[in-house]
Parts: sequence; C-alpha cells; structure tokens
Amino acid sequence: KMDRRNKRILIIHLFFFQQQVIVAPQKKKQVQVFALLGDNSKFVFTKEFSLPDYPMLMARDGDSLCVALAGQHGCGEGGRYLVMNLTDGGKVVDLLNYEAGVVPIVKRTGKEEFLINAGTFGVIVFASGVSNRPPVEWKNSPPVMATYHFPYVLSWSARTQKISVFSLLDQRCVQEIEFREAKYMDDFSGKVYTAVNKAVYFLSDVPLKEQVDALLHKQLVDEAIHLAETISSVDAIKDLAAAEDYIASVRLRAAFILFSMGSFSRAEELFLESGCDPREVIVLYDDLLPSSSTFKSQMSSMHNIPSVNTLVVAEQMSIEEAKKFLVEYLKEVRTTSLAFGRREEIDSALIKLLAESHSPSLVPYIKNHDLYLDFHDTKEALKKYACYHALALLYCYFKQPTKALEVWTRICDGELEDTQFPGFSYVVEFLSSHPDAEVVRRF
Repeated sequence: KMDRRNKRILIIHLFFFQQQVIVAPQKKKQVQVFALLGDNSKFVFTKEFSLPDYPMLMARDGDSLCVALAGQHGCGEGGRYLVMNLTDGGKVVDLLNYEAGVVPIVKRTGKEEFLINAGTFGVIVFASGVSNRPPVEWKNSPPVMATYHFPYVLSWSARTQKISVFSLLDQRCVQEIEFREAKYMDDFSGKVYTAVNKAVYFLSDVPLKEQVDALLHKQLVDEAIHLAETISSVDAIKDLAAAEDYIASVRLRAAFILFSMGSFSRAEELFLESGCDPREVIVLYDDLLPSSSTFKSQMSSMHNIPSVNTLVVAEQMSIEEAKKFLVEYLKEVRTTSLAFGRREEIDSALIKLLAESHSPSLVPYIKNHDLYLDFHDTKEALKKYACYHALALLYCYFKQPTKALEVWTRICDGELEDTQFPGFSYVVEFLSSHPDAEVVRRF
C-alpha cells in the first residue's frame, strides 16, 4: 500500500524500471508514475495517465508500457491490449482484443517488443503495433500464465497441468513439463521460477550450445542452425570473431550430416557458407587426392564418416549421385577464395571425376582453365579411363606437343578410340598453327 495526499491506494500491479515505479491502482482507469529519490528513501508521485478501461496487467520496455485492459464490465467480459508511450503525452497504440474467458498475458520479449495472449495463440508485437514474428499457437493448452526466456516462451495451462516450452525461432512446442497447480511463473534476471502454494521452483535450462549439439545429434539441422545463428548474433556483441567461428563450425557439422543423408544441394550450400576446406570433402572419396598431396583431414570432431563407400554400402546414397555432387561442389568452390592454396587437389579430383564419367565437359575444362595439376597423377587417370583426346590436351598444357600428336595419330590410325576426339581436321588445324617447324615436318 502507498499513501498519497491522505488517500489510500491499493496496488494491483507494480513495475519498477530505471528508478521509477509504475502503479495501477485498484478500480481506477489509470496508471501512475512514481520516482525514487536520489537517496533511495522514498517514492515521489510524478504523473499519471488515463486509460479507457481498467488495467489488468502491464509490462514495460523503455518508454513503452504495454497494458492489458479489462472489458467495460470487468475482467470476465474480455478486454483489449494497448501500448502507451510514457514520454509522448501518453500516446496510445491499440493492439488487439481478447475474448471473455481468455486470461490476459503481457510480457516483455525484447526492445519495445511484447508477448500478449490472444486466446488460441500468443502474439509478439512491437510498441508500434507491428508484429514481425509468426504467432505462437497454444494448440490444446490455453495458458493461464506465461513468461519469456530467450529464445523461448514458457506457458502453463490449467487444463493440461503442464508447462509448455515454445521456441520463437520456429514457433514449435519443443518441450512439455508436468507441473500441477502453478500459481506464478516469471523470468528473473535470466532465471525462470514458478511457484505453487507452499514452494518456489527454479527451472534449470540446458545451455543453448548444448541444445544445438542435441539438435545436430538428432539430425535436426535447420533447427540447430537457426538456434546457433541466434546465439551467434548475441555473442557477436562481445566477440565477433568467436561468434563467427562458432556459427561456421555448426554449419560445417550440419553440412556433413546432410551429406551423409544424401541431401547434397543443402550440404553444398553449407560447405560453402562454413568456409570448409574443400579437401575435407575430397578426402571422403577414394583415390581422388593427387599422390603428391600431403593433406591430412582435421575433421574428426566434425563428423564420423569413414568414406563415401561406407555410406553407399549402407544404402544411404548412390555412388553416382555422390560423385555428381562433388563435381558441382568443386566447380563452384574453385571460383571462391576457398580454393586458394588448394587448387591442385581440386583440379586433380575434378579431372578424375569428369574422366571416369566421360563427361562432355572434360575437354572444355582442360582447354579453358588455368589448371593446377599433378601431371603424372592426372596422366594415369586419363589413360585409365581411356580419355585419349583429353590426354593429348594435357600433354599440350604441359608443353609436350610431340606426345600429344603421338596420341592423336594413334586415334586417327584406329589404334585408340575416343568419341570426344573431334577428328583428323583438328590435328591439321593444330599443326597449321604450330610454331615449331620440326614438329610439323615430323607429323
């Protein structure tokens, strides 16, 4: 109770914020603001604001006060929500109405952002009246009370006698906790407490990064990434580099999970976003790294995939689709900064894959790219897969035109077969433009 001007005021709600107390007196259509004196000895009345109906609940952030109002004949007739600006002359923004039988709920969820109960769903709304998030659907658990604990809304339903935990990242109910006869629930300085008649309980949340790990373990990749991005956006305020490293590691783990499931398109996207060393993907395939490569995988903590062949044997993917994915991924990654210092492994793997499938893009690839190749390794692969025209072009690339012409001659003589060889006219054109007269005379 508080006394002002010899009149007794019965408080139905008191909200303390920045040395101020917001008071909603019983049976009055108003809120009152009291300021705490500098010596913290007492509160002094400063101003009051009239309301169209009786205030039931309120929550404040900054200058914005979100209020649940009773109906014209009391709380049993339904009511409405509004936001009042405490510094702009009490300017009011109407939000929405709630029907009779709905328990009003008002909770702060962020900067000038509030959770209000609309009956069948909860709405996250800004002080401006705009809602940028999808609503939380209570389903069969209409709440009697609720609170916000980043990034979750916790509600308690008298009908189900359960605490339901909803994620604001995707609006799903992610957990239900049996809890009978709750009387109060709220978040205090980042800790959620709930009370019954004779006891107060503390709800201990699992650390958010452990929740990300659990989601990844369940292969709930999108949910894990969404939560990790939320964590990272908050952590970035303190340490941007560490936050970026964290989200990159989560995306990389997710990429390997999706890869093992055969979800190649999404896996490729995350491999690129995470900044993955492309050799970590190449090494999962047998015999694609050049013999000259000294690369050793550093991904033991990121995945447990022994090789692509083990996934094929387990019928988790086909080897053809897995190799098709790798071709597309390496072509893409080759154009990025991730290829720097790794071009030899990328180009060697690409040439081998294109040769094995006798891809029509093999010859244009060799002719049109500034290649980084292990010559001996690539030469043996082209011979193995009978890609003789490509082999001749490889000789040309490494300044061995005589070797190239020998291969073309064998193809023209019918000794070797290669459907990608364009014909005798190609050799004639090559010789007509070749600067070495001795080579021209020889062939």
